[in-house]
Amino acid sequence: MHLQSACDAIERGCRLEIYYGDHSLVVEPHAVGFDRHGRTMLLAWECSDSTDGHSGEWLFLTLDEAREVDVSGYLAQSPRMGFVRDDPRFARIVRQV
Repeated sequence: MHLQSACDAIERGCRLEIYYGDHSLVVEPHAVGFDRHGRTMLLAWECSDSTDGHSGEWLFLTLDEAREVDVSGYLAQSPRMGFVRDDPRFARIVRQV
């Protein structure tokens, strides 16, 4: 389900809102797929309206631990500078910008 939300956001060019425990992240997804352990992974640019106090950095995070993943109505500004297609940290990429 989280994989599909990430794929939808990339296809529509939208941001994702990801909820982990008591904090949330707002990101611009650039690639989603699986690592060599079979975990669903997301490569994304963290936006300034995240509740963790960070912004403007690349994140490589697992979606398997997310409580909820929602496609935002806000458009992403992707691809962001520094994005490289076919990131080798993925064993299999399902969708990318």
